[in-house]
Amino acid sequence: GEYIARAISVLGFGLVRGSTTSGARRALRNMVNQLKQGAIIAITPDGPRGPRYQAQTGVAYLAAKANVPVIPASNSASSRIHLTSWDRFLIPLPFSRIKLIIGPPIYPQGVSSSAIASLRDRIESELNLLTREADRSIVNL
Repeated sequence: GEYIARAISVLGFGLVRGSTTSGARRALRNMVNQLKQGAIIAITPDGPRGPRYQAQTGVAYLAAKANVPVIPASNSASSRIHLTSWDRFLIPLPFSRIKLIIGPPIYPQGVSSSAIASLRDRIESELNLLTREADRSIVNL
């Protein structure tokens, strides 16, 4: 998360700190307010400690509370290294080809616990599908 935070700060984007283990309520309130005002927010949905490829409930809760769609996206690179962290964070090497895949919007269907759980499952499923597709297609670039 810190690598991503530094990169987006350098690019001039705003940052809201918070995770499932630290500052979650304050961060969620802040992001709901920003979304209701028309902001666009990017989130790494598998939380600060994983497990890898499993979306946490926060992104679904946020989308449902703000009544905004989730736009899933994933990527891969032809030449890359993976960090030894729990998430095996991918770093593209110089001159590698990057494949970015953006999926269709996933709309929330309410704010009940079951609706949020269902949305979380749909987000996780779509992100994993996009990741597999990006990894498969990068060899064909």
